[in-house]
Amino acid sequence: MDEQLRWIVELLDGAGIAYWADSGTLLGLVREGKLLEHDRDIDIGVWEHDIAKLSGLTQFFRESNCRIRATKYRGRLYKLKLVPRDESLRKIDITIYQVAMGHAWSPALVPRGVVGRQRIMAALKQRWWAPIQNARMLLHAFLRRLRDFRPGFDMACYPWTRIYQMWTWWIPVDLLKERVFDDNLLVWIPANADKYLRYRYGDWAIPVTDWVYLRDDEGIVHKKPERLIQDSSMG
Repeated sequence: MDEQLRWIVELLDGAGIAYWADSGTLLGLVREGKLLEHDRDIDIGVWEHDIAKLSGLTQFFRESNCRIRATKYRGRLYKLKLVPRDESLRKIDITIYQVAMGHAWSPALVPRGVVGRQRIMAALKQRWWAPIQNARMLLHAFLRRLRDFRPGFDMACYPWTRIYQMWTWWIPVDLLKERVFDDNLLVWIPANADKYLRYRYGDWAIPVTDWVYLRDDEGIVHKKPERLIQDSSMG
């Protein structure tokens, strides 16, 4: 087992948290028996009722030399991202799911444009004559960076709504409500892993080279959680 994956699942198991391998991590483990080489995140799912137990691991996360990015939406914690200071290691994404209208759901934070260091430098060189556009881009980058130093911001509030939009992870709860321990993979996975992966990725057994999760993942809906839940209740 990957050492980072072993570390996080042993912590979660020890705290009595009913986690499961999720998203690309689950796909890699089930299809290839290991983490996907190109995937720079370890994806873990947990239920909202385990938030207190998860918060109790904060000290262990800090002692592991990780930055902790805790993200909220409308006052509720929905994501913990552990960012190792060693850049050769993977980030660990812990997504917190709730249940509504027969679905497991969690907010999905989507940047309004991707702003990295290389893009900023290129834009400043090419668009030096557009100070207003450059100022907006720099503000975007500054706010995203600020999240690393001041965790716990609510993404439903200004100014975050200027640089992020909120979609929704929306999974039929029957695909996630039961989990099993895989003796070969040594992790907990959804009991309906095949159906879950098929729901998310289609024919998941065949690798896809041009996969873009915001475009191709069937588990994400392009609506805010509150709007999606309201629409589902009316439908």
